[in-house]
Amino acid sequence: MIVYDRLWITLKKKNISQYALIKDYGIDKAQLQRLRKNMVVKTVILNRLCS
Repeated sequence: MIVYDRLWITLKKKNISQYALIKDYGIDKAQLQRLRKNMVVKTVILNRLCS
């Protein structure tokens, strides 16, 4: 199972909110919800988060 706990820790350290992920980084609300629930997300979303 994939867990995104380290992602949330990193975002908190960088002061990036979930709202900013939607507005500034173009992450879809549905994909953000899937990240919150540790569900499978599209690789394009992971690429946006890593770059």
